[in-house]
Amino acid sequence: LVKLPGVGKKTAERLVVEMKDRLKGWGAGDLFTPFTDAAPADSGATSNNAEEEAISALLALGYKPTQASKVVSQIAKP
Repeated sequence: LVKLPGVGKKTAERLVVEMKDRLKGWGAGDLFTPFTDAAPADSGATSNNAEEEAISALLALGYKPTQASKVVSQIAKP
């Protein structure tokens, strides 16, 4: 998240804390373990929901819808 323009360490940490429960099951472990390519069994539905939540968070931070969608789709690529 800190790689996004305008998102610093504090904002990224706040987003992680606020979205922690919503992102459970999105990836192999919790948010504080390194990412792996493993995915949960229902990764399609969970991934789409998590992507929508991420876009909503970016919109709340003032990003334009096209910017938010583009960034989230780039991050969500397998």
